[in-house]
Amino acid sequence: ETIKRYENEWKNTFFVIMSDLWLDQSKTLAKLRAMFKHYQDKNLMPFVFVLIGNFLSEPFVNIETHSAKYRAAFDNLGNLVAEFPSIARYSHFVFVPGCSDFCMSGRSPQRYIPNMYTSRLKSKIPKAVFASNPCRIKYCSQEIVIFREDIVYKVKRNIIRTSNLLNAQESPEIQVAKTLLQQSHLCPFPLFMKPIYKDYDYTLRLYPVPDVVVDFRQVDTSGWFIGLGQESLNLVMVLKNSNVTSYE
Repeated sequence: ETIKRYENEWKNTFFVIMSDLWLDQSKTLAKLRAMFKHYQDKNLMPFVFVLIGNFLSEPFVNIETHSAKYRAAFDNLGNLVAEFPSIARYSHFVFVPGCSDFCMSGRSPQRYIPNMYTSRLKSKIPKAVFASNPCRIKYCSQEIVIFREDIVYKVKRNIIRTSNLLNAQESPEIQVAKTLLQQSHLCPFPLFMKPIYKDYDYTLRLYPVPDVVVDFRQVDTSGWFIGLGQESLNLVMVLKNSNVTSYE
């Protein structure tokens, strides 16, 4: 009952979700500064910023120069957020690695970015959390799963489309959504297509079914929702109407 009461009171709460945040590009930091300034000037504080990799414009390589560049990218972001005290104090920041970030083994789940690269950023942003890929965000009674993987692309590459399927009205996204929900798993592929750490397979399961699943593509950096039930549809509408995120 307490959770439901808070959920009704926090109707104006919204998330900001961004993917492929290349922190080594000056243009990215300039756009982030403009966005943070807008929120602070309007006194609109997002409850959570979900920042999804890849965080560099080129794949991570475990060499000294590249590690220094990786660390400097997060240091610069921490300094940028510190320029806006209200956001740094109030908003939560969740970082989800991309396929080309640290520990890019090609397997799922993907571990969080180590503290050696993020310690200075955490000192500037007290509510920063570096999560795995995938990760789950619990907001009141709602559960949101964030996954950085191009599931639709993998399915398109390995599907045999008959004439009946070609004439179907359902989009590939809807067909994939049904597959994920029926399999109750984020990686419904053979292991040669998508290797999985056997001991951590449970982290990819969608049982019990979450309220919303957000999947981000690797090709065009767009994303799409899977919403279940009337309550989750309301949550998706709130996210879309916030004029912050776009998943079309």
